[in-house]
Amino acid sequence: MSFEDWILSNKEEYVRKIAKIIEEKYVFWDEVSSYWCDKVNQYVQLIEDCDNLKDIYCNIDRMLLELNDPHTRFRNIVAKGNAKVLMTKYKGKYYIIDVLYNNSSIKKGAQLLKINDVDIKEIEKEIGARYKFQSKNIKDVCILEELVTQYVKEDYIIECENDGKSLRERIPKDNKLDLNRLCSESIPIKFKSIYENRIDDKTEYVKLPTFNHPKIDNDFEQFLNESKSKNLIIDVRSNMGGLIEKAINVSSMLLKDIKNIGFIASRNEAELRPITINPTEKYLDKFEKIIILVDRNTGSSAENIFIRALKNSSDKIRILGTETMGLVHQATVFTLKDNSQLQVTTSKYFDVNRNLLKPDGIEPDIFVENGLNIFMGTDNQLNMALKLLEHSV
Repeated sequence: MSFEDWILSNKEEYVRKIAKIIEEKYVFWDEVSSYWCDKVNQYVQLIEDCDNLKDIYCNIDRMLLELNDPHTRFRNIVAKGNAKVLMTKYKGKYYIIDVLYNNSSIKKGAQLLKINDVDIKEIEKEIGARYKFQSKNIKDVCILEELVTQYVKEDYIIECENDGKSLRERIPKDNKLDLNRLCSESIPIKFKSIYENRIDDKTEYVKLPTFNHPKIDNDFEQFLNESKSKNLIIDVRSNMGGLIEKAINVSSMLLKDIKNIGFIASRNEAELRPITINPTEKYLDKFEKIIILVDRNTGSSAENIFIRALKNSSDKIRILGTETMGLVHQATVFTLKDNSQLQVTTSKYFDVNRNLLKPDGIEPDIFVENGLNIFMGTDNQLNMALKLLEHSV
């Protein structure tokens, strides 16, 4: 029996297994225990009427949204293979970053106006009603994700403003997703841990795309060890976190002194454990100036470990960009039978005063926003970093 057939035949068992993990592992269980069982029963009934895997997965994620916790989400193989376009939001409007199907007339930077003749603002309102998160940055990210994976579908018509003109285009159909192959295939990590570029004789640039890569700390240390430049730009824009250990290891390489960035506690722990980062190698001494680029997609361990550790740690280091995401607390990923992933908040963070960390982003030292200029290949944030390094920060 295929994974798809098994889930369709055992819907309630599958959903209740997920619900049980929440009951046993969720760090804020006391806050949700009074209503969680009723919500689970409600979604079990809804899922009983679903006749395909995509609708089942969609309802499971909506069940988890009842917790109002952006860190506790359901990631599945159907959504991963479903995107037809990539988008961004800027000043309340949606723009196309890239089109992932062939023979499209839509250009990068086109403004999305309608989907199947429904105004994008109406769709945004419908999606946004499900995300009751305190952080607007997180809500915007989640709306974008759902818009891309659930609303821009094959055979749907999207309407854009393309070079000042309205363009309607039907999204072509693709071959059916092979769920069994995706579930059984062991796919190695193919992306690089870091991306580096020597900009000039004085400045090097390094991109840290995620803290989930198993080699990021080793590769970053090798990069620092081999660097001959006096200035360094570290780009963690769109880095939505990853392994806490990796974020701590990377941070420690640029610290001058021991730094406590707050406290952590798992479920049923009476005592708070300090999050203390010890400096390792003195790589900070190699550089005169370091600028770290951040944006609204810098989240989780990228902001609450890496940025919190390095901000105000040295006169050499400045944070440039926009406010970070505000995705707080620590999650654990549980892999299910079909290779879908249940991400659950299992530990909570406290600030240095032992107050529960609020879902607020971290403000940069220097605020610079990238607008639509990015579609023309102009990176305002990177250019400002280079300008500041040239004239000394």
